[in-house]
Amino acid sequence: MMKELQGKENNLRSEFQRLQKNAENMTRNEMENAQKRLAGMERELVERKEKLSEQFAGETAEFNEALHKKVIAFLKEYNSDGRYQYIFSVARDGNIFYWDPNKDITQDMIKGINELYK
Repeated sequence: MMKELQGKENNLRSEFQRLQKNAENMTRNEMENAQKRLAGMERELVERKEKLSEQFAGETAEFNEALHKKVIAFLKEYNSDGRYQYIFSVARDGNIFYWDPNKDITQDMIKGINELYK
């Protein structure tokens, strides 16, 4: 993806530099056509960047959703004996400000999920 975009950017830059060098020798019509071509190349680059960005966002969302489902499935199995009434996700900007570290099952969860994918 990045190589593709970098290649398109390099092509656009090269074409622009070539046109700058030759501008003195170009007719008005040639200059207008060159500007249109450059504008088209730039528009194509912007559209491709947007499409790839949307694609990446979609793939990221799918990955996060699949990961979330795997974590939930693991936690259901982990708590099949019912010893926990709640299992919270703690995020830096979340609403949980304190928890008893002795009740923290994060390492158990990480170890258990990793075991599933060995």
